[in-house]
Amino acid sequence: MPTRSLRRGAAILGTARADQAPVYVDADTNELKAVVAGSGTTEVTFADLTTAQTFTNKTLTSPVFSKSDTYQLTHRAKVGSAAGWVLSAADNLPYVATMAASQSAGTLVLPVDALQIGATITGIRIVAQVESAGGTVTIDAALRAVTNVAAEPTDAAITGGGITQVSVTADTAVSQAATGIAEVVTSGKTYYILITATTAGSTDIILQACEITVTEV
Repeated sequence: MPTRSLRRGAAILGTARADQAPVYVDADTNELKAVVAGSGTTEVTFADLTTAQTFTNKTLTSPVFSKSDTYQLTHRAKVGSAAGWVLSAADNLPYVATMAASQSAGTLVLPVDALQIGATITGIRIVAQVESAGGTVTIDAALRAVTNVAAEPTDAAITGGGITQVSVTADTAVSQAATGIAEVVTSGKTYYILITATTAGSTDIILQACEITVTEV
């Protein structure tokens, strides 16, 4: 008779035969086990997707493993087409860039370096500090890509790559993220984060870093 469940216990029941393979859930280890040889009592343990297991004497043919890592981006920033950001200010601090008071829609370009071809970009984050005396500061950031084509490289925003605008009127430690990205890195395509900011009088911004989260294979 068909069954909708497997027996759970400390040991297997039944005898292995040519037409029968006893199977059960080990109550001590929560592992699925069976005698599959058609005779004898040697059990095999089934692999699952949720617990830590050790594989012995197994050959994996063309396995694909992936891991998600987050990297800091702090190098090669440049001022964009609209002035406002300052690079390499004369101090002993390793900031990416700063913006003084009373700047309007200044842009900053921060390249994303050393991406693995085939990896998937899943998120970006802006790490910055806003100094405010009650004035409004806004920060927008978006992941973009330049694609190499014959006529001229094309520049486009990445779907899901824009953060929700930061708009504050008080001192703020900014840590705004975009997490809805699913961009697969391909050859001939380079990436950067475009940051646009506006400061009122008596306010300023320190951009400490950007972060990018990537699932690598």
